[in-house]
Amino acid sequence: EAYNQEDGVVQHINSFTRQRDGQWAYTFTQEWPITGIKHQLSYTIPIAHVAMDAGKTTGLGDMALNYRYQLIGDGNTRVAVAPRLSVILPTGNEKKGLGAGAVGLQFNLPVSIVLSHLLVTHLNAGMTYTRAAKNQAGQQADLQDYALGQSLIWLTAQNFNVMFEYLWQNQEEIIGQGRTERHGEFQLNPGIRWAYNFKSG
Repeated sequence: EAYNQEDGVVQHINSFTRQRDGQWAYTFTQEWPITGIKHQLSYTIPIAHVAMDAGKTTGLGDMALNYRYQLIGDGNTRVAVAPRLSVILPTGNEKKGLGAGAVGLQFNLPVSIVLSHLLVTHLNAGMTYTRAAKNQAGQQADLQDYALGQSLIWLTAQNFNVMFEYLWQNQEEIIGQGRTERHGEFQLNPGIRWAYNFKSG
């Protein structure tokens, strides 16, 4: 969604994904508004269970520090745009397959469009660049990763939504010193979400 948080509102986002082979990834993101809706800071902490040469391991991945600017609109307008710039810190152990072993820069361009009083769509295009990334063997190469996503939200009730999302990712993997191989992945994600408002407001 291309909506920054309103002043005084802190948002917590938890995400969990599990693959058929048992690998999984969990992320926690916390978003903080800075003097109103225009500027927002957030951080993302990932934990993953991944395959490596000696089996599987679990640990902290590469953390991200994010800044997002509300360029156009907000949650009450037909169109909203809020570009985000992230610095990805090498906090994960690349020897265990938990990180890139180098600082990365990421840019995302989310756009939200109200199609009708019942339908909203969110689009996002992103790119990540990591200079001198490392694999488990210590080999280095520059990496460029791309992602495109879109979701369609059906506003079935005031506090209940039905969602359908897809995500396309195209990523590079280090296969030798200065050599990479590109892989693509496509995900479909149906879901629901709801909100509960406490009596205190």
